[in-house]
Amino acid sequence: MAYRNPAESGDRLFQSILGKWFLEQGHAHEALKWLMPLIGSGFNVEEATAEACELLARTDPQHKAEAERWLRYLKAHHPQTIVTWLINRGRTEELLEWLIPLAETGQNAALTADTLALLARTDSRYEAEAERWLRSLGSRGILRLAREMRSWPSGRETEAKELLVALARDGNGLAADELARWERSDPVAAITWHCRAIDLGCTQSWRDLEEALRELQPVTADDRALAERARAALDTAWAAEESNPFSVSESAAGRAVSAEAVTAAVATAAAIPFVQNIASQAASDIYAMAKQLFARALRRNAQELTERRPGPTLHVTGDSVANTWLEMRGRPSDDALRKLSEADLETLSAPDPRGRTVTVYWDDEDGEWRRRVE
Repeated sequence: MAYRNPAESGDRLFQSILGKWFLEQGHAHEALKWLMPLIGSGFNVEEATAEACELLARTDPQHKAEAERWLRYLKAHHPQTIVTWLINRGRTEELLEWLIPLAETGQNAALTADTLALLARTDSRYEAEAERWLRSLGSRGILRLAREMRSWPSGRETEAKELLVALARDGNGLAADELARWERSDPVAAITWHCRAIDLGCTQSWRDLEEALRELQPVTADDRALAERARAALDTAWAAEESNPFSVSESAAGRAVSAEAVTAAVATAAAIPFVQNIASQAASDIYAMAKQLFARALRRNAQELTERRPGPTLHVTGDSVANTWLEMRGRPSDDALRKLSEADLETLSAPDPRGRTVTVYWDDEDGEWRRRVE
């Protein structure tokens, strides 16, 4: 077998391939020999390992106790893997029978909330439990609840907005930032909430504030005062980004153009591109920008996403519960990042109803971001 020699020589990629091949052939014990040592190493073997454990427990009485012990280990140390594995196989009730009692004891409450929020997106039966567990997480969970409620089948957009307004008035900058995006069709409301967000230290959406400012028609004295407030907020945001090591190049390049844009905003200036001076930025900065764009499409904060590095030139980030991922091979080009900012990422990254893995990837040949489901 072509995979065996490099696997036996220590090549972990081939070890993962070989282990999955043995699982496909129904040889669970042999599969586990190769897969178990790779758990947590970034080679995405955890679901295959759970599958192999279950198969071994079901088909080999001699190794049943050992397989069940390994499965308990996965549940304890890699619960997200078990969640994704069971969802992918349509075993939702079994999943919740395990996960909710665990959360009742104080374990994995955030994972339980995430899982129920995902289920509630397509099935209103899970909305009440999703709301319960998201609220249990405090302001972070309530912010997520508002994002989820907005698109729930039962239709609770008004209630979602009320949650955000309460959070923003209590000093939550992320809630104010979210409200600004929801109000983007109303420049006055959008600018008001953007300024509130920046006042509260949430400065990352200053480009959106620029766009709203360009759309503002400053006819009245109140409008002109709001424009002045927005300019002051932009100054605050630029100063904050200068001190952020992930955004130095972008901030320095963006500010020169942005100063002109803000001046012209009151006089209806032309739009500024999202991507500024990409060529001067380090790969880590590019990945951070792409991750932020993808997180917004998933209605998540960037820090909530899971990172994977299956290979030295492959960077993958996404939502492990929804099983939807952004794949970047090498350093994305200027064109790829620009088109990522323009793409309909909500559609491209929408979870598959059957639980299959969704990957958003760059098609070099066509020069577009594509959706792959497998």
